[in-house]
Amino acid sequence: LFGTLSGSCPEEQRAAPRAAEAVAAADAREIRYAFDRAEGVAAVGQLRVAELCGKRAGDTRLMDDIHGRRGALEARINSDYKALRITMRRAIARDDFKTIAQTANQLRRLVGHRPGRYLAWLGELERRAVDEVARKEKEAKEAL
Repeated sequence: LFGTLSGSCPEEQRAAPRAAEAVAAADAREIRYAFDRAEGVAAVGQLRVAELCGKRAGDTRLMDDIHGRRGALEARINSDYKALRITMRRAIARDDFKTIAQTANQLRRLVGHRPGRYLAWLGELERRAVDEVARKEKEAKEAL
């Protein structure tokens, strides 16, 4: 899900304050990750900016701390991604359309920063699963 760290601090003249701002933004996004998977990916991006700005400011302690936090968050998100893919495979095998829709949505939020065929497939899968859940609910109501 994540590439290599590259680039530079976007505000080189105020690298230390920019690093602190990025850490604060990353903290807020990491808290929201439990509710929106895309926030975790955005938090990693903010931590990357903080790490680059810490490097530019020459603050090795800050850089090391942020590097460790970023690595731990990336590992957590990658683990969640793998678990969601397993959940998706199992839900597809059982024709569990409600779980398929929920899992496809969460996976789309995780990979939304990487457009491509997989993202499009997830969107289509989610749409079809939602339609199937609605169809089954309608049939159940009509049967009553």
